[in-house]
Amino acid sequence: MNCKRYEIRVKGEFTKACFGGANSSAGSNDLVKDYLSKKMTVGKTGMSGECAKRLLEEEQENIKKDTTLQENLDEMEGKGITVIYRDKDGKPSLADHQIKGWIKQQISFLTSVNKYKEFKKEAKKEAKSDDFFKGDYIKRWVSERISFINGERFFPINIKGESFFDCRPLRAKTMMGERIALATSEVVPEGSTFEFRFLAYEEVSKEILQDLLERGSEWGLGQWANSGCGTFKVIEAEMKEYKPQKIEIKMA
Repeated sequence: MNCKRYEIRVKGEFTKACFGGANSSAGSNDLVKDYLSKKMTVGKTGMSGECAKRLLEEEQENIKKDTTLQENLDEMEGKGITVIYRDKDGKPSLADHQIKGWIKQQISFLTSVNKYKEFKKEAKKEAKSDDFFKGDYIKRWVSERISFINGERFFPINIKGESFFDCRPLRAKTMMGERIALATSEVVPEGSTFEFRFLAYEEVSKEILQDLLERGSEWGLGQWANSGCGTFKVIEAEMKEYKPQKIEIKMA
């Protein structure tokens, strides 16, 4: 194969807490008890202490007064909370699909704002659509050009201190009126570090990789990225040519 591949190694540090996205089978009613007894962690996700306390007290009162709370608890019964992914040894980790999904999102965004005009022009020819970046083309483009070495699935996180659980109320208007649910996630504190690596074909240029990694300060990993959670800064990035094992095929 004439196409070159590169091994990309990235070491980063979370600048905002990262929320877990793996499902857990933990029960739900205890969440309310923890929430109302102020076991919810306050001030660790970027909110000042006093502001967070006032918000917590206000929401506690709202939840106590809300007549639909028990209905919501019944609906939530049996549903889990979200936790950080674990590798085979039980160490908190980033999962391969999280990283690949994040890359797809960022390339889609950068293309949509005309960052890569030549790339967009060539991609349009293949996709035959002016809004190709809104569909599945970018996902396929990334899937075909980026993979993980030896099928690596998990990349350990070095947690600063220890992880904690963050519980927060979610309100939404539905056909049955305003509803409340409690969302709880395991959280990796800011300052925690991680390292991952992947393979990329030469079409994923150094320029694209640099733009991707710079996006980490604006759009993070994990849940609630659209609220600014999981952002990170790159401590170190390395790109080197990948030389796969040569396979000798014997003629029968």
